[in-house]
Amino acid sequence: MYYLRADFEFDESNRNALKKLHPIKTVDKEVFNAHKKMWLGWSASAFLSKRSLHLYRTLSGIQTPKFLPINVYFTTVNPILNNKMMAWAYAQKGNYYQLFGIDNEPVTILRNLNGLFFDFKGNNINSPKDFLETELKKLKKIIIKPASESWGGKNVLSFEKNLSGEWKCINNKRINLELSDLDTIYNNNYVIQEYLEQHPFYKKLNPTSFNTLRVYVYRSVIDQVPHVLHTMLRVGRAGSLVDNVKAGGIGFYVMPDGRLLHGFDHDYRRVEWIPGDPSIKLPDLGKLPGLKDIHDLALFVATKIPFSRVVAFDINIDSDGKPRLIELNTFYPGLAMQVYGFPFFGEFTDEVISYCKEQKKNDYLMI
Repeated sequence: MYYLRADFEFDESNRNALKKLHPIKTVDKEVFNAHKKMWLGWSASAFLSKRSLHLYRTLSGIQTPKFLPINVYFTTVNPILNNKMMAWAYAQKGNYYQLFGIDNEPVTILRNLNGLFFDFKGNNINSPKDFLETELKKLKKIIIKPASESWGGKNVLSFEKNLSGEWKCINNKRINLELSDLDTIYNNNYVIQEYLEQHPFYKKLNPTSFNTLRVYVYRSVIDQVPHVLHTMLRVGRAGSLVDNVKAGGIGFYVMPDGRLLHGFDHDYRRVEWIPGDPSIKLPDLGKLPGLKDIHDLALFVATKIPFSRVVAFDINIDSDGKPRLIELNTFYPGLAMQVYGFPFFGEFTDEVISYCKEQKKNDYLMI
């Protein structure tokens, strides 16, 4: 019943998405039959709907059986490729320095993990209030977010020091920078980090959000080498602190040569210009700066996560041109690239299916 409920919920989501689109281009019967043959028999899903394929064809003009069904990903593919019992620690923000030996994450001033306080290097802080007051004297702007599970930009706060030296929340005037308030809001699990100034190229897309590139990496079951599957540029809506599409942002598909294909907003409206300046068309932007460094960082970190073969990284470069790892996701990286006509696993689809077929079916309820 759990699997069946998941199937129905994802089908309903696709139904709602299609309601926003007219006219709808339906998938051919032969393609859908091949799609079911490819994904259904070996997975835990009870059925596959045509609606997702209708959606992808309507938006991209492309139909192929290789499109990964979202319900099959959740119930079968992800549990096989990613060990969820091991994933939570890797998803914890502010911990990448200790886990991966990198200095590319935003500097974490203070972490509260289950009521225990730590500094950037993982040292225990016995007097967090005094420690924070000392550190804040060096800064003018900070970001506070959940230590994990900030999907969709949920509960991300920004504070700025005014001319009187008082810290004021930019996106929620009712919240004060008090540890007692933060402990309540975040249930004793949050990170306080430096506010990063982004590269001028990305800042002009939208100056209020740190516009990240989501890099999807798959570590092959054949050669054990991580490969970049897709790259998406996320640009926040005007005035927004976060760049998530669900929060009103726009997702642009990044071609392998670093140029933008086009974008879609949350209502699947096609975007061919830059939100921060509609007079700038996508071809005028040229290639995205720092893309190779961003990919190299994602591929390096992927080698340090042995229990997850599929990881989505949110990275961009700061004002000094240094790639910064904002967060990573091993649970649901999103399948947004398929609305642009690109199957999630691309050239690796057949090997992933063969591998999953050979594995013992995981009990999704136990993970």
